[in-house]
Amino acid sequence: MAVKEDKGGEGKKAGGRRTRLSAEERVLAELEARCTELGIRIIYDDLRGEGGLCRVRDRYLLIINRRVGAGTRVRIINEALKKVGGGAGVKPQGDVDALLRQQPGKEDKR
Repeated sequence: MAVKEDKGGEGKKAGGRRTRLSAEERVLAELEARCTELGIRIIYDDLRGEGGLCRVRDRYLLIINRRVGAGTRVRIINEALKKVGGGAGVKPQGDVDALLRQQPGKEDKR
C-alpha cells in the first residue's frame, strides 16, 4: 500500500520499493491537508454510498467510503471545501477542475 505523499512526490510500498504517486493522489493529499487546516476531520469507513460532509455541533466531519477511488475522493473533498468556505480546494500542480471533468456522470447538480 502506498504512503500518501512525501517531498519528492513518491511514496513507499511496504517492501521499501518506491512508487510514483498519480496526479489524483497528489491532489488528494493536498486537499486532505487543506481540510486539516480548516479543522475538517476526514473519516474513511465502509459506507453504502460515496460519503459526504456533516456537521456535529461546531465541528465538520467528512465521511468517505474507503472503497472509492482517488478521483471520487478528490471530488467529494472538493465539494465539501466549497460548502465550508475553504474556496475551491487547492490548485496544485495538476488542475483539480480537469481531474473532476474526467469523472463521467459526476457533474455539479446545482
